[in-house]
Amino acid sequence: MRIVPLLLALMSIAVHAAEYRLIPVSMTDFWITPDTPSVLSFRISNGGGADAIPCVIRNYSGDETARINAVIDGDIARVAITVPKGYYEIAIPGSGQTFGIGSVATFAGPRDTFFGMDCGLTWQTQKNISRDAVMAILKRIGIARVRERFGIRDVAPLRDVFKPEGTAETIRKAYGHNGIRTVEMFHGGVSWMESKGDRDIPGDVIVMADVWRALGARWADTTAMLEVWNEVDAASYSGNKPVDQYVSLVKAIRYLFQREQSSIPVSTCGFTGESLKRDDERALTANDFVSGTEISRTDHPFLDLAGENGLMENVDVFSFHFHSKVMDDYTAQGYIDIISAYRSWTAKYSRPSIPLVNTESGVNFTVPKGASRPEPEVDDRTAAGHVFKIVESKACGLSGYYAFYLQHVLEDVRCWGLLDSAGTPFRPFVAYANAIAMLANAEYAGELADSGLGWTRVFFKANASVIVVYRPSGAGVTVTLPFTVHGITGIDGSDRAAGGSEISLNAGITYLHVDTADVKKHITTNTASYRLYQMSRGADRPVPKLSPIVLQRRIVAGREIFSTPKNYIVSEDECADMLLEVRVNNLSGDPQNVSLSGYVKSNMANDVFQTGSIDVPPMSYRDVQWRVNAARYLTGNEPRIFYVDAKCPGTPDAVLAVKLQRETTFADMMKTYPNTERLPVGESSRWSTDKRYFNWAGGAVIDLVCGQGVRFSIDFRKDGHKWIFPFFILKDKSFSGIRGLIIRGRAEQPATVMINFLSDYGKTLGHKEPIFPADNKWHTVFVALDDIKDIDSVRLMEIGGLSMSLTNTYHISDMMLVLR
Repeated sequence: MRIVPLLLALMSIAVHAAEYRLIPVSMTDFWITPDTPSVLSFRISNGGGADAIPCVIRNYSGDETARINAVIDGDIARVAITVPKGYYEIAIPGSGQTFGIGSVATFAGPRDTFFGMDCGLTWQTQKNISRDAVMAILKRIGIARVRERFGIRDVAPLRDVFKPEGTAETIRKAYGHNGIRTVEMFHGGVSWMESKGDRDIPGDVIVMADVWRALGARWADTTAMLEVWNEVDAASYSGNKPVDQYVSLVKAIRYLFQREQSSIPVSTCGFTGESLKRDDERALTANDFVSGTEISRTDHPFLDLAGENGLMENVDVFSFHFHSKVMDDYTAQGYIDIISAYRSWTAKYSRPSIPLVNTESGVNFTVPKGASRPEPEVDDRTAAGHVFKIVESKACGLSGYYAFYLQHVLEDVRCWGLLDSAGTPFRPFVAYANAIAMLANAEYAGELADSGLGWTRVFFKANASVIVVYRPSGAGVTVTLPFTVHGITGIDGSDRAAGGSEISLNAGITYLHVDTADVKKHITTNTASYRLYQMSRGADRPVPKLSPIVLQRRIVAGREIFSTPKNYIVSEDECADMLLEVRVNNLSGDPQNVSLSGYVKSNMANDVFQTGSIDVPPMSYRDVQWRVNAARYLTGNEPRIFYVDAKCPGTPDAVLAVKLQRETTFADMMKTYPNTERLPVGESSRWSTDKRYFNWAGGAVIDLVCGQGVRFSIDFRKDGHKWIFPFFILKDKSFSGIRGLIIRGRAEQPATVMINFLSDYGKTLGHKEPIFPADNKWHTVFVALDDIKDIDSVRLMEIGGLSMSLTNTYHISDMMLVLR
């Protein structure tokens, strides 16, 4: 894209212009009707004295199209502007400010429920934006659904206290007034629900489900879907609990919705690539898919455990998330294959046509230090990344796409969001609005065969069809097509030169307008996208009659079970006499006599290890405790699933599938990973006590002793954040080609023991939390490194924890690099 620099001569047009700061009066001013006189209004701050303020108008490519003076009226500056369709910017040379403009026709006709936006207005609203203005803009461009988030504590702060009225409800009424329905997502619990924190799955699923029963009834007219929790396959959103805990929560909510005859669909949590982890623990990303082949494997251990617990019998929609950097050439096939992976897995559990929704799809980009907007080239590639995923999602038959994130979020120089800090649009927002105008209510038809254009997707819209073309970065192309192109539209909605059958296209996203009859015979449907599209068109199996009995693995405060999102870890000490505590929840309005059977599956008959029965009152629970010789079933390092079935008269059976893994000794771990290299953890020169490189809470006194390993004892002296993380310096060692770490350590007092990976002090590349229990016993753990960002840049590791007591001592005896 060609960028024309601002002329310094413009600085002489106004007096004192450099002292001005302009603040948009209304976000809606910056969404204007094409070819119609419009006015942009700004409030002037920080100075004055000028008769006029010079402004420069630039188009999507960054080319200057006009110079205009803003007219001053007291503390308001107004700019009269008339521009064709597309994205524009108004730059104020004297202040160094630039604002985005969307010249977009108001959407007409029925809105397509495929197009959504992740707004998050309930939890946060960025400075300088108005909720009412946001809704007006979303309505204008044709957004049908939005994703919202809020905390349960906002509506149910205490047991038996329900206060839904307030900000959350006001916002939902406003959405409804604008014809927009919400996808409700929550991942919050409170202590009275037996939850340790906002991201910890609650232990009392009955009360959580009952809150949602009441909310579902109250917000039924504005709610399009309930997305239960967020990214539960990521440890930070599950409280490091295995997925069986999450499925129990889904079951409880879905049963009450069914009991109350609620029409609100229930969705999964927005799974990430973590749920598609391979056996070597690495999450699948688009980088894995450069071969152009579709995924056929369906053995994803995390999702399989969810399936064994009955997830797919208890949801109406399967949601996932996919974030990416600005558009890369590999992303096309990678995104298709990730969708294919989820479709293959849902088919394994008899739901090949379940509605599939991408509820969080972001493209992160960089904003230079001190700037308010990315460079135009970066903004363009970000827009292409968003639109590509929108188009591919619709082509692959997804039921919905939610752009992440409406609001401006800046992390150092990395940015997410479709709005700048002033509330005016970036290029991707206008590009999304144009994608809606181009593709709303269109049906995917296939791809052009041998067109010479590269990546194409054809959509039928009555007699006038649209061909979406993506050209990766590089030279443009000129081709002669076997049909007439009646019009060419740019990614932002701007009209390009059209004409006949010979067309020229540059890099990026372009829309071609053609007659449906002319293009039909030039389409191929022998593609991965079309096969996925056809799967989505099949009849989905509805949610069956559900059991009112929901089983949970009970985790009791004070005797927490160490776990990861994959499974529960059984220590050597408890393996022969493991306590398996099961909570039996009854969500019906009647008492239930429940027969229980615990077993492990085998090739022959199931190996039953426990049976029993229990009476459970209505809308209540009872806990049962079984002692199990887990050592009988757990050998070596191989995990095993332990099942508990529940039967009661007149209802379907209920199941709980708990995945257990025996803790591995250091010797056994070394046998499993024989190709290792020892890190010198006993060398004092490798450990930093310099405060610039030593992450510690103020007032703490530390005693760090090196020898055979390292021991660091801490006295925090005062209460507060009792965390400490000494830095291990890698020096010249590179993590390139390293599969993972074996760590043997212990913590003498209760703590959350973690390890973080950094490129430099404060530059975290990845973290693992927690890595082993803090019970004053030695533990050995394998820490996978494949999912660490920019692993070649790792130079430091910080190892330590958040202590529960004022004094604590951490020991590390061994750290081994596991080589490939």
